[in-house]
Amino acid sequence: MATSATSGNYSSAINRAYRRTEQAERQRQRLEKGEFRIAVVGLEKAGKSTFVNAWLGCDLLPAKSLRCTFTTTQIFSVKEETEQRLETQPKTNGEFSRLVAELNTVANGADDTRAKNAKEDLATIQQYQTTLKEVLDEGARAKHFTNLEEIKDALRKYVADARFAHAMHEARLYTCRLAEAEGIVFYDVPGLDSGLAKHIEESRDMLHSCDAVILIQRYPDLRGAEKDLIKFAREGDRHIRLEDKMFVFFGRMDSFATREAFQRDFQHAVQAWREEANLPPSRIIGGSAGAHLVLHGMAESETLKDLGDQQKIAADLRRVTGENTAELDVLKTSLVLMRLKPPSTII
Repeated sequence: MATSATSGNYSSAINRAYRRTEQAERQRQRLEKGEFRIAVVGLEKAGKSTFVNAWLGCDLLPAKSLRCTFTTTQIFSVKEETEQRLETQPKTNGEFSRLVAELNTVANGADDTRAKNAKEDLATIQQYQTTLKEVLDEGARAKHFTNLEEIKDALRKYVADARFAHAMHEARLYTCRLAEAEGIVFYDVPGLDSGLAKHIEESRDMLHSCDAVILIQRYPDLRGAEKDLIKFAREGDRHIRLEDKMFVFFGRMDSFATREAFQRDFQHAVQAWREEANLPPSRIIGGSAGAHLVLHGMAESETLKDLGDQQKIAADLRRVTGENTAELDVLKTSLVLMRLKPPSTII
């Protein structure tokens, strides 16, 4: 028995050493490229894509109130317009078959919400077999562009249109709209609570290898999937504390009826993160990515329909903050970057 236990401990130590070697190699490669990777994560419909859109300064990624992100999107910063492109990578036939098998398992599971979503996805896949097969057969593609507007329809097709997106593995967007944040790579992933093991594993892998985590929070209490995220992040680089790489954006400030209501929920969230993750209050910031898009004239008609026009948003924010919206930074990207990036790379 002692020999068996010793052998098991030795094997475990070897595996840990191997994982750390892999982490070190990934970090070396990113340093050589000058990359700083930020994972944008959260529950379904929390506002992850809206946050990335606000940072991009373009209402690009789909951000409907319904489930709308089925595909992981990576966004890379490039210097030159000629480098801008959208790359799409479909699933293999084997990956697609495994997705369908997993959806069938979830559809028959005990979690009613996840089962309902899985059944809807299976019905969609059944309905759109022809278009999904077209995507599977088309292979990897790259579309160069000058203006983000040129690839908006294609990106939304592959990321959010269920007729096509279920067949996609990932999309990679290279844009100079992040030029002022050179080297940053954003990862916009499907919701942590989607019910699919694939999405959970994607979040786990990204949290293991990313340099920073931005969690977009919708509710004052931490949900089960958000607590899992804390665990995933801690399992990653053990040389970097969670509180040194994580930031929480408590969004939708403009949706609160009163200043007191916002402060109550915001302080509740601050306390919850302190208890669950030892995250200091300075790492939780309230704001509204959607309001940022509207106030700066970047919101599409669908976003305006969901949130309201500039006059309404200004009144909502004034009610909650008591401040003039012209002087109010409801996205606070500079603050986020200063707190997340290492001192030598502060923008």
